Amino acid sequence: MIFRKKLPILISGFLLAVNCLKAGNFDHSLFDQLLHTYVKEGLVDYAGLGKDARLKQYLDQLAEMETADLENQDAGMALWINAYNAYTLKLIIDHYPLKSILDIKKPGFETPWKIPLARIGGTDYSLDQIENEILRVRWSDPRIHYGLVCAAQSCPRLRSEAYTQERLHEQLEDQARWFMLHRNRFEQKKKKAYLSQVYEWYAEDFGKNIQAALVSLIPYAEPELAAALRKNVQDWKVTFVPWDWKLNTQP
Repeated sequence: MIFRKKLPILISGFLLAVNCLKAGNFDHSLFDQLLHTYVKEGLVDYAGLGKDARLKQYLDQLAEMETADLENQDAGMALWINAYNAYTLKLIIDHYPLKSILDIKKPGFETPWKIPLARIGGTDYSLDQIENEILRVRWSDPRIHYGLVCAAQSCPRLRSEAYTQERLHEQLEDQARWFMLHRNRFEQKKKKAYLSQVYEWYAEDFGKNIQAALVSLIPYAEPELAAALRKNVQDWKVTFVPWDWKLNTQP
C-alpha cells in the first residue's frame, strides 16, 4: 500500500497458481456476517472482531479452497478483494491495540504489506502481491483501489458487507462515488482539486496524466462539478492530500 514501484515481471508458475483458484463457488457469507457485525460507517470494532472465531474460520476456508479453472472474472476479483481486506483485519488484530498499521514491524520485511501472511488455495501471498501482482495485473480496473482497505483513515471505507460476483460492479461503483465525495475536495471557481494520494501512487492506473485521472472521476461527481471538469479539465491544478495513517477503528 506504500512505497510504489513498477510492477515486477511475473513468473509463469505464479500466474498459473493465480489463474487456478476456483472462485466461482466460494462462499463469502462468514466474512459478510463479520462485516455486518463489526463495521459501522467504514470503521472497525477491532476489539470485538478479535474475539470472534468466525474470522479464523473464513481465513481457513480461503487457505483450504480447492483449485480449478477460474470460471468467472467477477468472482475472482471479489475473492481477491475480500481476501486482501480480511487478511488486513487479521494483521491488525494480531497486533492490536495499535495506532497505525505502520506500527507493525517484522524483521526482514520492508513494510507490513511485504509479509507473506495470506494463505489462499494453499499458497502464501503478501498483501502487496495480492494488490500489485494479482488484482492490478489480472483485472486492470482502477476501481480496485476503491475496494481495498489498508486499515487507515484515508483509505476507502470498509463496507459492512462482503464483495460478491453478483453485485461486484454495483459495489465498486458505490465505493467510487463515496470516495469521490469523502476523500477528495474541489474548488470550482479556482479550478483547484485536492485529491487523495491514491491518484499519485497509482497514477498509471487512472490514465496517462493527472488530467486523465480527473476525467476518470467525472462519472462519480455531482452534475455541476462534472460539467466544470468536462469543460476545461486541463486548466485544473491538482494538490495531493497527505495520507492519514491513523487506524480506521471505531471510537
